[in-house]
Amino acid sequence: MKIITQIKQKVANNKKIMQQIKELKNLSLERSLNKNEREIIIAEIKKLQISLSSHPKIGADELLNSIKKHELDGARLENIEVEYVLNKCIIKGEITLIVAPPGQGKSSFALSVASYCLS
Repeated sequence: MKIITQIKQKVANNKKIMQQIKELKNLSLERSLNKNEREIIIAEIKKLQISLSSHPKIGADELLNSIKKHELDGARLENIEVEYVLNKCIIKGEITLIVAPPGQGKSSFALSVASYCLS
């Protein structure tokens, strides 16, 4: 029963951290914040997200073994031909994420790209 109590406590702690992250994300969207204040909030969000992470870190040897296991050839990867929709910005057939604080022109950029692709 002790392990169940520990699991419940871990889940409760994770829920609290996730709630803090949600509140900080909402706070970071406030237009009245300056750049420095927003960066402080984002740094705190990253710290909280890292504290939630339960994925073990792998060492260089494990990484190299994984690359060998999957037969990844760096030289072959360097020579891959990539077709861009927009000059070295958006790769054809791939997902592109546009990230910026509110009011920076993400929607205008997306509309411009869509217009360019349709013309």
